[in-house]
Amino acid sequence: MRQTNSPPLRPDQRRLRAFAALAIVALLAVATVAPLAPPSILPGWPKCLLRNATGLPCPFCGGTRAAQSLLQGDFSRALYLNAIAFPVVFAVIAVAAVLAGEAWRARPFCDWEALLRRVRPFLPAVCMLICIYWMIHLGDALRGRKPELVDLRNPVARRVYESFFLPR
Repeated sequence: MRQTNSPPLRPDQRRLRAFAALAIVALLAVATVAPLAPPSILPGWPKCLLRNATGLPCPFCGGTRAAQSLLQGDFSRALYLNAIAFPVVFAVIAVAAVLAGEAWRARPFCDWEALLRRVRPFLPAVCMLICIYWMIHLGDALRGRKPELVDLRNPVARRVYESFFLPR
């Protein structure tokens, strides 16, 4: 998707790309260190709405901790917490690198709109894969393999656990 004869970026486009790349790097840094902070420092840190309402993990529960582990080089822990972190972190780092390169060279490396048009047809398949992964992730949490991801004090989670995972 490399553009060979693309016009140079305007100064405002360069600044926007540089800012976006820096913001992504800053978010990755926060994702790396925020889980280490005591809860009193980050009292409003967002929690999973699905887990708060049902006690059950969403497909992305554990993702922040998985991204943190991945960025710290603990690949097995990242895989244990949430495998979705691998492609997400890779994609985020790749986008940050491309944006930084475009800002540095003052030329676009790719046509972002064309790239998004090419990716759009794959979104239903990606959503289906995420749903399949979620079922596996949910089963692991309820079977006790990932107990930190499920809250069995919640009546919804308790009912699902009793319905599917208790012997009859």
